[in-house]
Amino acid sequence: MRVIYKITNNINGKIYIGKDSKNRRSYMGSGQSIKNAIKKYGIENFSKDIIDYCNSLDELNEKEKRWISYYKSYIPDIGYNRSIGGEGNWDLSFMTEEYRLKMKQKQLEYWNSEKCRSKKKEDTIKYFSNLENRKKQSELIKKFWKNTDQEFKEEVKKRLEKMRKKRWSIPGEKEKASLMFKINNPAYNPEFRKRMSLERMGKNNPVSKECIIEGIEYDCIKDAMDKLNLTRNQIQYRLKSKNFNNYKYK
Repeated sequence: MRVIYKITNNINGKIYIGKDSKNRRSYMGSGQSIKNAIKKYGIENFSKDIIDYCNSLDELNEKEKRWISYYKSYIPDIGYNRSIGGEGNWDLSFMTEEYRLKMKQKQLEYWNSEKCRSKKKEDTIKYFSNLENRKKQSELIKKFWKNTDQEFKEEVKKRLEKMRKKRWSIPGEKEKASLMFKINNPAYNPEFRKRMSLERMGKNNPVSKECIIEGIEYDCIKDAMDKLNLTRNQIQYRLKSKNFNNYKYK
């Protein structure tokens, strides 16, 4: 049975009018505003009532429009509907100019807040720390760039160059960017550099060579240094010298 339902926020009294062609008890609407409200206040603070029944999809769409209009739930102070109903399209025409400006200002304040920037930075770092996500993003950019005409590429390059010039013209911006790069680049992290240095020492170094000294094989010069109590320079000199025939690379 197709139904029209009304969801009520029992805390602030706001309502949401929706339609359901299957009359599902747990269904609480598809609008983003009602979803956000449920997430904020908790589903236990919302009640749902069936207010009309319909026999066809056309009748369902028509009655949804009628009930939204009747309750005026498209007005932000009254309800969570953001369209006239029927097809569920977003329609700003039902919002007053004052409310649109208020909503715009609120969004600007949020996006420019330290909280938002920190959250975006955290989400970005989390996303790109996954190797598969980085590969996916790289492939998407390559594909887009490959299928883009040369005129657009030149336009993008000019815009980027203009943005760079504008940014670097600000006093202290280059130093700030350099510092941020070092902070966020693991290669500049002392602990990371120390760990990488230890991991690449000895036989783990991709350019290390095995050597034979006095008939004994060593995985690398570092291995020979530790066991023979000689310096790197001493061992390297003897390996290259013609005077030490018992020192040679494998």
